[in-house]
Amino acid sequence: MLSTKDDFVQHGSGKVRIFDEIRAGQCWTTTAIAGVCTLPNMRTITNGDLIDEPALEGVHGDGGDHTMTTYLGSRNMTEESAVTFLQEVQEVNGTRWHDTDPDLVRVHAQHRDLMTVPLRTLDGAARATA
Repeated sequence: MLSTKDDFVQHGSGKVRIFDEIRAGQCWTTTAIAGVCTLPNMRTITNGDLIDEPALEGVHGDGGDHTMTTYLGSRNMTEESAVTFLQEVQEVNGTRWHDTDPDLVRVHAQHRDLMTVPLRTLDGAARATA
């Protein structure tokens, strides 16, 4: 179990996290499963008073060389929703996305076809989901 003491600044730091086993099927090969696979199920919900995001901890280093997000659908999302930022390693872990140093941001990509951060509502009276 990693903690913030190990510079593992994540929402689940210091907690035991258990993920369901990934089973082989038509789309999965033995080679893929032999690698390190983590498959958390996330549902992002926000409303007019809250901007929610999958990376609740802000800037973080999770040790992953590649992250894949499978987008299953959304409702009530604005055009600037679903953005991914990639920072230089000098950015402090735990920094909120809106407090990052713009000089340390190397990639700013909007993914209307992917669920990433942040998620904003079109109608503040209704909740947005992704």
